Amino acid sequence: MQNSSILQKMEEKKKATNWVKINCYVDKAVWENFKLLVLKKHGKIWGRLGLEVSKALRFYLAKAGNTHTHNLHNGLNPTIQRLEKIKQLLKQKGYQQIDFYLVKQAITRVAGGDQRTINRYLQLLLQEEFLQPLNPKVFQVKNN
Repeated sequence: MQNSSILQKMEEKKKATNWVKINCYVDKAVWENFKLLVLKKHGKIWGRLGLEVSKALRFYLAKAGNTHTHNLHNGLNPTIQRLEKIKQLLKQKGYQQIDFYLVKQAITRVAGGDQRTINRYLQLLLQEEFLQPLNPKVFQVKNN
């Protein structure tokens, strides 16, 4: 009885926060490897699988772009091209940790200084786990 109560609460929460249930067929080996990756990363699958599927879909959309609204050049949309240039700039500095001001400076140099632009690229850097927040103003830089 308690498990069904927990499931009901989770379903209600998901409905209230723009979550949708999907049902599709995927390659079995790919699915098993994905679940194994989630298990290794989080120590469990329950409650984490949907988050990681969403993250993977966002990553795919960011990389593939929308061919109807973006002009593709060399297989990458302009946002991804700028994101890669920002990463290059940050890597060139050689820092393992970097403060927000330097991240903001790199984003402004490549993509522009509008606050919405800065927020967008910062979110992309975090989503791709290139940056890991250590506190609100300092980030760990991924070393690869």
